[in-house]
Amino acid sequence: MSLRQSLLEAIGESCAVACTRATQQRNFSEDPTLNALLEAAMRAAAHWNDNPEDWRQQCMEVPPHQRQDLLDHLQREYPKR
Repeated sequence: MSLRQSLLEAIGESCAVACTRATQQRNFSEDPTLNALLEAAMRAAAHWNDNPEDWRQQCMEVPPHQRQDLLDHLQREYPKR
C-alpha cells in the first residue's frame, strides 16, 4: 500500500469516526433512557476500574428497544450513592 493510500484510508476512517460520534452525541441528547443508561454505566465502569469509554461505546451499540432492560439491571447492581 502506498503512503497516499494509507493517508487516504486514515482520513476516511477519521471522518467516519467523527460522523459516528456526532450522530451518537445528537442521539445521546435526544434519548433520556440513553442518558440514564450512560450514567449508570459510568458507575459500573468505576466499580470495576474499567475504561469508561469502553462502557460508553458498548451502551451506544445497544439497540434502543433493549436499553431500558440494561438500564434497570445497571441501576439495580450499581445504584446511585
